[in-house]
Amino acid sequence: STTDQDTGDSHTYSFVSGTGDTDNGSFTIDVSTLKTAAAFDYETKSSYSIRVRTDDGNGGTYDEAFTITVNDISEPPTALPATDVGPDRFTANWQAPIPTPDSYRLDVSLVSDFSSYLPGYQDKVVSVISQELIGLALNTMYYYRVRAVASIGTSVNSNTISLRTDKYWRNYSPLIFKEYLRAPDLVVDQVTATRDGAEVVIRNAGNGPAADWFWVDLYVNPHPVPTSVNQMWYDGRCTHGIVWGIGGDALPLEPGDTLTLTYGGDHYWPSMSNYGGIRAGTPIYVQVDSVNRGITYGAVLETHEIEGGAYNNILGPMSSIQ
Repeated sequence: STTDQDTGDSHTYSFVSGTGDTDNGSFTIDVSTLKTAAAFDYETKSSYSIRVRTDDGNGGTYDEAFTITVNDISEPPTALPATDVGPDRFTANWQAPIPTPDSYRLDVSLVSDFSSYLPGYQDKVVSVISQELIGLALNTMYYYRVRAVASIGTSVNSNTISLRTDKYWRNYSPLIFKEYLRAPDLVVDQVTATRDGAEVVIRNAGNGPAADWFWVDLYVNPHPVPTSVNQMWYDGRCTHGIVWGIGGDALPLEPGDTLTLTYGGDHYWPSMSNYGGIRAGTPIYVQVDSVNRGITYGAVLETHEIEGGAYNNILGPMSSIQ
């Protein structure tokens, strides 16, 4: 607002050049309200300088420089799909923001708007990036979200993850009923990697549907190369890689069905990926059903895992092309 000795004057505002105008382009003026032109990040830039002119429309103007300070707030975590989903349990997962917070607050609900909470799971304090829930109801929808807590405060809510607990108890007896076993078997059929793009084709080679959320990792020149589940590209073996999360309308993946994954396309997770500038001839590996922390198989229990067969979820090395 403007203080003017001519009390009847109205004022307009605009950016002007001059001392302090460094960040004029980062803001807009809506009548008399200053607005940001983009989202600000304290870790990137903590203060901005602008120069504004007020004009009374009668030849009177006044210019002044202002410093705009950005408050540091806790960044929210990224909620990840649940793992270890069973008839009476699941594990809620999330990715820590940067910088890593002191702790987290977890909400779990039976309704998507979180108007009520699962007993014991409203603002539950958690110190790690996952939480196992047991004693749940069969074939029931659950929703969870999480917040980060640090010395500068508590973040806003993360995205919400939904899941349904299993409808039946699973009891595999492969040695006795092997001829009746029906289970999925996920494999990587094809990998094409270029300097700034990638395409992966996965297939269900089993005789049962793949109905549970699962992950796919692409590794660029990994050291060491992946050989089994829970060896993600970002665990230190690579500087570049891609993650896809397969769920939603892509499931169930029926026997014989294929799914084509592309860099930047459906199911791509940019927050867990780093790709580009890949030289021709670089070794590329891909693992399907790559992660399910805490157990020795992926999110999908597959035929070879039930029967104790050879691990067949990895394809590589393949060479990138221009």
